[in-house]
Order: sequence, then structure tokens, then C-alpha cells
Amino acid sequence: MILLFAAFQLMNIKDGKMEILYRDDGKSRETIVCIPPSGKVNVDYQVEKTEGKITGTPLEIENPGFFRRNRILILRVAPGVKRMRIHISFPDISGSGDKDPADAVLEKIAVNGREGKRWKMEKPTKFFNSSIFTGSGLKVLTSKDAPYMVTYRMLEEAGFPVDENPRNYHLYYKGREIPIYIKGEEDGRMDPGDYIIFLGERPKGEKTWFYLHDTCNAYILVPEDSPGLRFVEYLPPPSGTPDTLETSTLHFEKDSVYEESFYSPYNWVWRTSQEGEVRIKIPEIDTSSSPLVRLTFTAFSYDPVEIFINGISYGSYYFSRYMPHTIEISLPPGRLVEENTVRWECASNVSLDWIEVTAGRKRLSNGYYCVFTGEGGKKTYRVDGFLLKDLMDVRKDGYMIKNVQVEEREGRFSVIFSDTIVCPSTYYVFSERLAEKPSGIEWIEPPDFLSP
Repeated sequence: MILLFAAFQLMNIKDGKMEILYRDDGKSRETIVCIPPSGKVNVDYQVEKTEGKITGTPLEIENPGFFRRNRILILRVAPGVKRMRIHISFPDISGSGDKDPADAVLEKIAVNGREGKRWKMEKPTKFFNSSIFTGSGLKVLTSKDAPYMVTYRMLEEAGFPVDENPRNYHLYYKGREIPIYIKGEEDGRMDPGDYIIFLGERPKGEKTWFYLHDTCNAYILVPEDSPGLRFVEYLPPPSGTPDTLETSTLHFEKDSVYEESFYSPYNWVWRTSQEGEVRIKIPEIDTSSSPLVRLTFTAFSYDPVEIFINGISYGSYYFSRYMPHTIEISLPPGRLVEENTVRWECASNVSLDWIEVTAGRKRLSNGYYCVFTGEGGKKTYRVDGFLLKDLMDVRKDGYMIKNVQVEEREGRFSVIFSDTIVCPSTYYVFSERLAEKPSGIEWIEPPDFLSP
């Protein structure tokens, strides 16, 4: 059956493959396509007829995420393309299949809306697959915002059933499934060289950098009877002038001293003294920006505490005793550099807990990976400082950007890529081989899923 949808026609959809024909009608150059809620999706195209010069990529793919409970792509054809065939391959699986009031709208706006409406995510009220409450699973702990790798050996040593089909592995976080990447799952078995990659997060507090009551987040890996959610590959829009600077926050904290007189859970502090000094390093800071410095102190008395940053006094502050207090100091451009000192003076002891600096700085990896927030709209980003060139670029919602540009400079590698998103999102750029190892991993039985 052929469906007419403006300039786009759905020619065929069968056995995990879809063919869409585009013919320029002088009006519409973009359409919405429904894709399955999980599994790997590939998009290829052949330009059959052009007119004039084509600038950039003939087919731009935008990934807005979901329309209600249907996962969608937006296909946008470049001016100058008169005829194109688009081929999309996907796992031949079905979604929940239930009805939704938005189905009628989906049929009108998506080229394959009639077929795609059956590919729905499960309703949000179903937080976990029921097998989680009746079976077992693997608890994987994370302590950083970073890509994480779980190897075959880790799974085997933890007692995970590695003989199960890895395409049916599902990973859950805070009650919802998240997309993952499994190296070598295509053959239907987990082999010694295979591994799992997922995008992990550190435990965050509502008003604090870390969650005060736990040091790790818990992810649950479960083998089930249907394919799990996977990263989706897509071609980004053409690269423009890269944005190399970002406004980011660096957090400095050390649990070095335990103060029994402080209220729990604020007992661990960085340093306690009447006069003290710490050094903080801000790599690649943009000295033309106006940084914001936040410092948290806990006092033993009501004596004033004078704060110095790089030898300049920024006033004296009064605190109540035994409870942490945070102060904010806005600095003019040039007051912070890469190497900085923070000093305090008080007539009695005072404890420094942590320091945060929000400033413009060059987007830089730690050699292994870089996690940063991209702005909404169409942007081109550059990240420097990687040790290896085999880099993976994945957005937090599971879309894996293909054909990124990698450059070598002085023995390090830089990546340049573009994306178009509706609102800010987090990007994970990393080398698979240098992904973090979990902070802990263990096979557990219910009701241990409830503990972090």
C-alpha cells in the first residue's frame, strides 16, 4: 500500500524495513516518521535527482524524542534535492499497541502514522516490567556523571545469566527504562569480548552538588523476554562554526576532617582552622567572563569570617554556629585564572566545606570523556583533549550521533559535531575503551531493588 503524504510517500514497510520516497512539490521539505520504542534504528538515503547546488547534508535528521508515547524522527530534505529515496531499518518489534487519543493526530502529521501508532511506549504508570518484582536483577552503582562500561567478566562474576539473549537486556533507573548500547549483541549471545555501555549519573541533591544521604545511584539490569531500549544512530545536521566555550560549574570538595559538633549529615568538611587556604584549578578558564564563586562554611562561633580570593578581600561574613552556610561572590572579569587561592581569616576556628565556581571556560575532556549540557536550537560543538580518536557521541535521551569530525592536535584529539534540539540536553562524548567502571555491581533479589 502506498500512502500519499505531501512530498513524502511511504512506499513500503515490512520485516523491519521502511522505504520513503521524496519528490519535491515546492511546498514541504520535512516530515515526521514514527520508529519503534526500542532497538537500533539506521537511516540511509539515495539522492536520485537534483537541481542546482546542494549545500550541506542532503538529508537532515532531527530527534525530538517522543510525541506522546510514540518515538519519532523529523526528516528534513535540503533545497536542491528534487527526488530522494529514504531507507530506514529497525527492529521488527511492536509496542504496547493500545489506543491513545493522539492517534488521530499522529496519522495526520507522520508519513507512517497509521502503521507507527502501534509502536507506543508502555504507559508511565508501569514503571518496571513486572518481572522485576518477581525475579532477580543486577544492581549497578554509579558515582559520577559519566559513560559506564559493564563487561562480560563483570556480569559473569556477579552471577548474571550471560547465557540469555543480550538483545533482551533492559536497564532501569528510578523506575524507568533507559537506552543502552551492547557491543556484539547482534549474534544473540553474550561473548567474553562483549560489553554494555550506558550513560550514568552521580547522585544529586535538590540544593547540593551531591545527594547528602547516598554516594551512588543504582541502575538495575534485567533479562526479559522482549528487546530492550537501545541507542539510536542518526546523521546530524551539517557542522557550522564550532562553539568552543561554555558556562559550566566546577565543584571542589574534600571530606578530610570529621567534626562531631556539627549537625548530621554535615560532619565531614574540607579543612578547619582560624586562618586557612586552599588552591583550586580551573583549566582553560575564559578570563573575559564574570565568574560566580560559592563557598560553604560552618562556624564554631559568631566571629566574622573574612574571605580572600587571589589575595583580594571580598568582605567579612557572619554565620550561626554548627550549621553550614553558603555565600556567593560575583567577581569582575580577570579575577580568576587557572591557578587560584581561596583564603579565610577568623578569630576562632571555622570549617570550609566546599567551593563552586561558575565561569566561562573552554570545553575540555578529562582525556577519557566529557559530559556537558548543550543549548537548545541548532548548534555546533567542539570538545578537546581526548586521548583516543575512536569516540562515541551520545545524547542523554539515547540518540547516537554519527559521522562526527575528529581532529588530531599535539597528540590529543578533538571532536566536532552539530545537533538540533528543542531544549537543552546533556551530551556524553567518550571513547568506549576508556568508559568508567561501576562503583559496585551485585546480583540481588527483591525487595533489595528498593535500596540504592
